[in-house]
Order: sequence, then structure tokens, then C-alpha cells
Amino acid sequence: MKSLVVLNASNNSFTGQIPTKICFNAPSLVVLELSYNHFSGSIPPDLGNCYTLTSLKAGHNNLSGTLPYALFNISSLEHLSLHDNQLEGSLNGISKLTYLVTLDLGRNGLSGNIPDSIGELSRLNELHLDNNRMSGELPYTLSHCKNLKTIDLKVNYFSGELTKYRMSISFCTNLNLGFNNLTGVIPREIGQLKALTSLNLSSNELTGEIPQSICNLTNLQTLDLSHNHLTGAIPTALNNLHFLSQLNISNNNLEGSIPEGITCNSDGAVTDVFLASRSLQGHISATLGSLTSLQILNLSHNSLSGYLPHELAAMKNLVALNASNNSLSGQMPGHFCINSPSLMVLELSYNQFRGSIPPEIGSCSMLRVLKVGHNNVNGTLPDELFNATSLECLSFPNNDLQGILHAHIGRWRNLVVLDLGENKLSGKIPNSIGQLKRLQELHLDQNSMFGELPSTLSKCTDLVVISLNSNNFSGEIAKVNFSTLHNLNILDLLYNKFTGTVPESIYSCRNLTALRLSGNNLHGQLSPRLGDLEFLTFVSLGNNDLIGMIPPEIGLLKELLSLNLSSNRLHGDIPQAICNLTNLLVLDLSSNHLTGTIPSSLNNLHFLSKFDLSYNQFSGSIPPGLGNCSLLTSLGAGHNSLSGTLPDELFNITSLKQLSFPNNQIKGSLHGISKLINLVTPLRLGSNNITGAIPPEIGELKALSILELSSNRLYGEIPQSVCNLTSLQTLDLSRNSLTGAIPDALDKLHFLSAFNVSYNDLEGPIPTGGQFYTFDTSSYAGNSKLCGTLLSHDCNSSEAVPSMSRLSRNQCSYKATFAVGFVVFFGVGVMLDHIVLPRL
Repeated sequence: MKSLVVLNASNNSFTGQIPTKICFNAPSLVVLELSYNHFSGSIPPDLGNCYTLTSLKAGHNNLSGTLPYALFNISSLEHLSLHDNQLEGSLNGISKLTYLVTLDLGRNGLSGNIPDSIGELSRLNELHLDNNRMSGELPYTLSHCKNLKTIDLKVNYFSGELTKYRMSISFCTNLNLGFNNLTGVIPREIGQLKALTSLNLSSNELTGEIPQSICNLTNLQTLDLSHNHLTGAIPTALNNLHFLSQLNISNNNLEGSIPEGITCNSDGAVTDVFLASRSLQGHISATLGSLTSLQILNLSHNSLSGYLPHELAAMKNLVALNASNNSLSGQMPGHFCINSPSLMVLELSYNQFRGSIPPEIGSCSMLRVLKVGHNNVNGTLPDELFNATSLECLSFPNNDLQGILHAHIGRWRNLVVLDLGENKLSGKIPNSIGQLKRLQELHLDQNSMFGELPSTLSKCTDLVVISLNSNNFSGEIAKVNFSTLHNLNILDLLYNKFTGTVPESIYSCRNLTALRLSGNNLHGQLSPRLGDLEFLTFVSLGNNDLIGMIPPEIGLLKELLSLNLSSNRLHGDIPQAICNLTNLLVLDLSSNHLTGTIPSSLNNLHFLSKFDLSYNQFSGSIPPGLGNCSLLTSLGAGHNSLSGTLPDELFNITSLKQLSFPNNQIKGSLHGISKLINLVTPLRLGSNNITGAIPPEIGELKALSILELSSNRLYGEIPQSVCNLTSLQTLDLSRNSLTGAIPDALDKLHFLSAFNVSYNDLEGPIPTGGQFYTFDTSSYAGNSKLCGTLLSHDCNSSEAVPSMSRLSRNQCSYKATFAVGFVVFFGVGVMLDHIVLPRL
């Protein structure tokens, strides 16, 4: 087709490669459009022979490779559009296309810099290089392209300061540099771009204040400066931007009050206002109410105070109002639904609203989202609220709501989320809840509700979350047929009064990630089917009456992070299969009847943070391999029958904050204890067979709050370094063989509330300063050599036995007398020894 001028094959389903000799067969070709097909492979270099081509468009295909250098020989090319492909490489050579008007290479994989030579494209009108992997600074020569109207460079890795970029492209209407790594301040020269209708500098690293000159862009319709590090106040002159319809300056470090009439204009052209920053203060300006065309108002995550002005209700086109996460107060507003019939979203969570829920909310026929959690709202759910049948999300957690959940709840047929947790609700869950076919999340936790679970709950087949913890629910969980809830992800029934066994139907919920049934009255054995729930990350069945052995199938739960089976009546060994749970962070098997030894293979649990085997019947030694659990913060196995020594490897776990092994038969010394510098509370090693002196290095555990070493075989003096434990609240060294004086400096431990050194061999006066005046005589019982006003003999009486460590210099003569007496006594002793020994 020698005379072919235009070939348009776009928007089809062509595949294969672009024909290589298309221009050889059509030497007069001017327009080639192949966009929106399935062409693949590289761009044929032969296209460089299309000398008459002015338009080449092949966007939305699967082209790969680089831009062939021969392509830049088409000097007549005016429009080059290859967006949405998989092209790579750089733009070197692009400046040869001097007639180029449109360059669209967005959404590819291009890299490298924009070459300085791009400034030679004086006719360029549109530049689209968005969504690539390009980097480097923006070339100052870009300002030579005087005809540029659109510059779209978003989602790349461009860096450098905007101040190096000359703002002399006066015809530019659309400038998008969002999602890059640009730094520095927004230059005041930006105000010279008078033709701009859209400016996006979001998601960079820009600093400084918003320049006042930006208010000169009177044609601006969209302004997005969000997700930077901008500071200072919002310029009040923004009210000059009469055509502004979208403003987003959220996620910066702005401060001060919202300027009155920030986007105010007489004809109400503003439709969206996003001020979701984190530092705005002051009251919400009533002049915002004059924006009668406003549809979305987002003032969330600030420090705004005062009331929501009534004038906001005059915005009849308002669709969404988000004032959450502020310090707003006053009565919860109800007038919005009367004057804003289109209102669909009302978010007021995390404020200080008080009073009851206004009945007028029920007239919000379009309302889909109502979130007023974490306030001081009280009273009951008004009957009128059940008339808001479009509701999809009703969220009032952490308030003071009372009363019952009315049977009218069945009217909310569109409800997806119901969150009334952390209130004072009472009564039962009504059977009508089964009518909420779309319900995905049910949160009624931390209330005072009671009664059995309604069997109709199994009709809510879309349920993902059931959270009913900390109530007074009773009866059998099996009342609900969980096998119909295929999407169930979280079942949280902690701390209620449920009875019976764990229902078998739960094991049909194959998507379950959290099973929390602790703190009930459940009985029976753990089912091997627990291993079928392969996505479980949290299992909490503690504080029940479960019996039997831990099934080895539990080792199939490879995603498990936390396993709590504490406070039951489980017996037998720890199954070796538990050591397969290599992602485990928490393992709590305390307060059961488990026996055997601690498996050495537990050292495979490298991420373990809390490990508690207390109050069982374990025997044998502590496996040294536990030292490989280098992330442990809490380790407890008290009240067992463990023997041997504390392995040195334990002292290498520097992350440990709590170490508790009381009431065992552990022996050895405290050597190495000072390595556990992060110990906070507690260090409990009482009622064991630990021997030796308390090492002075114990004073290095500066954060320790509980030190309990009672009922061991410790001897020597209480080291002075104990006085360095300034956070100590409990010190129990009773029932050992400690000698010497109680260090005076212990009275500097201002947080000490429990102190016991009874039944040792201490001597001298007891401390009287600081907290010590609060301790009674039982703290010192069984130390006949101690004295003080609190005890039966005063230190000044003849009965008091002086402490050797407290002898003054003028008592040195008594030492000489004692030495002579000792020699005489020793000589007699040797003689007696020779007399007695033959009789043995």
C-alpha cells in the first residue's frame, strides 16, 4: 500500500510483534496508531525509516526492550506515545525529535536522568514520564520548553531542590511532581505559573513554609502538598483561589488555626477540603459553612477544639464529614441530617463529645457510616436510630452507652460493621441479629451483656470478626453452628461464662486466624482437629477446665505466633511437635499438670519472646539450648521440680526483662547474672538451693524492680551495690545465711515497698530513713544481732551486739585484746583436738 497515509489499528486484540517493514511498504505513512492491543517484543528499529511519520502511538501493549536509537531519526515526529508498556533504558537521543509536541512514555520501566538536551524540544506541549524508575535532578533546561502545558513526572526517583528549576514555563497548566524524592523548600517563583490549574507536589521531602506566592495561582483547581515536611501556618490568602475544588495539605507539620474562609468564595465552587494534618489548632471557622457546594470536609488528626459550628449544617451538598482525632467537645451534633440530606459519612471518633445520641440521626436516610467512638457519649441507642436503614457501619466503641441492644437491630439490613465495644450495654444479643446478612464485624466486647449466644448468629454467613470478650455470656458456644461461617477470621469470646466443650463446628472455619476462648468454664479435651486450622496465628484457651494431653497435631499450625493453654488441667509431656512452631512469639503452658522434661528442641523457637512453664510438674535440668532463644524477654518455670544449675547460656540472653524460677531445686551460684542488664521485673529465684555470695555486679541491673532470692543458701554480706537498684520495689533476701550489716544506703531506694531480710545472721542497727519506717519487725525476724528502736533491744543498750563493720577507730584497742584471747583459745583448742580425735 504505497499510498497509505494513516493506519489506525488501535483498540483491538492484535498480538505478535510490530511488523518490521511497515514503512518500506508504506513510504508515505504519516499516522501509525497501534494502541490498546497485545503487541509484544521490542520496537523494530526499521520504524526509523518512516521519514514522513508525524504520529506514532502504541500505548497499552506489552512492548519491551529499549527505545531504538534509529527511532530518533524520524525528525518529522510530532506525537510519540508508548505509555503503559514494559520499556526500559534511557531517553538519550530524544532531542533529535525537534518537532515533538507530545511525548508520553509514562508507566514503563525507564531509568536514568532526563537529559539536559530536552530543552531543545521547543515545540513540546505535553511531557508524560510518570510511573517509571527515572532519577537525578530535574534539568533546568526544561524551562526552555516555553510551550509546555502538561508536565507529569510523578512516581519516579527524581531528587534535588525545586529552587534549581526555573519557573519560567508560563503556559503550564498541569504540573505533577508527586511521589519523588524532591527536597528543599517550595520556591516563591512558583507563583509565576499563573496558568496552572493543577499542582501536585505530594509525597516528597519538601520542607519550609507554604509560600504566600502560591496564592497568586488564581486559576488553580487542584492543590496537593500532602505527605511532606512543611511547617508554619496555612496562608490565609488561599481564599483568593476561587476556582479551587480540591485541597490536600494533610500529613505535614503545619500549625496554627484553620484560616477563615480558607477556600471560601461567594458561589461555593469548593467541593473537597482535606486538612488532615497533625498540628492544626484553634476552633473550626464558621465561615466554612458558606461553602455551600462542599461535598467532602476532612479535618481529622489535628488539635482542633471547641464545638462543631452549626453553620456547617448549611452545606446541603455535604456527603462526608470527618472531624475525628481532635479535641472537639460539646453535645454530639444531630442537626447535620436535617440540613444535609445527602450526608453519607459522619466520623467524629476520638474527641470529647458528650451527651446522648441525638434522635435526629435517625432521619439520615442516606447515612452509611457513623463513627463516634472514643468519646463521652452516654444514654441508650435511641429508637429513631434504627430508622437509618442505609447504615453500613455503626461504630460507638469506648463510650458510656447503656441499655440493651433492641430487637429492632434487624432493620439494619445493610449493616457490615457493628462496633459497640467498651460501653455499659446489658441484656442479650437479640435473635433478630440473624437478619443482618451482610454483617462482617460484630464487636460487643467489654460490656455487661449476658445470656446465651443466639443460634441465628450462624445465619450471618459473611461474618469475619466476632468479638464478645469481657461480658457475662453463658451457655454452650455450640448453640452457634460455626460451620456456616466460612469467612470467619477472628473469634474472641475471652472472659465470659461459657460452658461445655469447644464445638467441633469451629474446626470448619478454615480461615480462622485467632481463636480466643480463655477465661471461661469450658471442659473436655483439646481436639486433634485444631491442627486443621492452618492459618491460626493466635490460640488462647487458658483459664478453663480442659483436660487430657496437648495433641501433637498442634505442630501443624506453622503460622502460630501465640499459644496460651495456661490454667487448665492438661497433663503429659510437651509434645515435640510444638518445636515445629518456628514463628512462635508467646508460649504459655503455666498452671497445668504437665510432666517430663523441658524439650531441648525448643531452641528452634528463635523468635520466642515469652515462655512460661510455671506451676507444673516438670523435672530435670533447664536445657542450655534455651540460650539460643535470643529474643526472649520473659522466662518463667517456677514451682516445678527442676534441678541442676542455671545454664550459663541463659545469661547471654541480653533481651531478658523477667526471669522467674522460684520453688525448684536449682543449685549453683549467681555468677553471670549481671549480663542480664535489661532485667526490669522480676528476678525471682527464691526457694532453691543456690549457694555462694550475692555478687556485687548485681548492682548493674539498674532497672530491676523485684529481687527475690529468699530460702536459698546464700552467704556473705549484702553488697553495697544493691543500693544502686533505684527502681527496686521489692527486696526479699530472707531465709539465707547472710551476715554483716544492712547497708545504710538502702534508705535511698525511694520506691521500696516490700523488704524482708528475716532469718539470716545480720547484725548492727537497722536503717531508719526513707521507706524503712514503714516496715514492721517481721522484716527483720530471726536476726538476733540486729538492733534498733523498732526491735526489742536498742542499739545503745548493753545487750546490743556491735557490727564489726561499724567499729570506730577508738575501738582498735579492743581488737588487740581480742587477738591475744584468740591465740590462747586456739592453743587450747588444738590440745583438745588431739585428745578427742583418738576416740572417734
